Amino acid sequence: MNPNLEQALFSISSNQEKSSGDYDEKALLAVVEEFGLPNLGDRIYTEIPPTVPFELVCILFDLLAWRTDDNGSSVRRATERWLIEGRDERRMLIALHLEAYPFISEKEMVEVLSKLKSTNPQITHRCAELVRMRNGV
Repeated sequence: MNPNLEQALFSISSNQEKSSGDYDEKALLAVVEEFGLPNLGDRIYTEIPPTVPFELVCILFDLLAWRTDDNGSSVRRATERWLIEGRDERRMLIALHLEAYPFISEKEMVEVLSKLKSTNPQITHRCAELVRMRNGV
């Protein structure tokens, strides 16, 4: 794994254990600099081993949104595409557990999430939960 990415994930993991919000800012900025904005979400995802819990990847993506010139747009578009494709369970879990709702349009979000059929109850439950929350129910 890329050393900057490894350091960023280590920082996130360490701070989760300590319930601290102090992340290694240098490592996060180094990840953005190393990988660049084009296809950032996909490029980072392929670099992270599947042994890294998806929750840490979610935190990384959320933190990177505040450190990119596009306010995380590149990462968000990638995660939205993962939901539309609906093929990779881990990618869908990441996309469904980010801080912001997937898709700018509520209508598009509801359409995509309503179509997701999975044998994983966690995905099905999270899709229903996001739709309820977005509808204010």
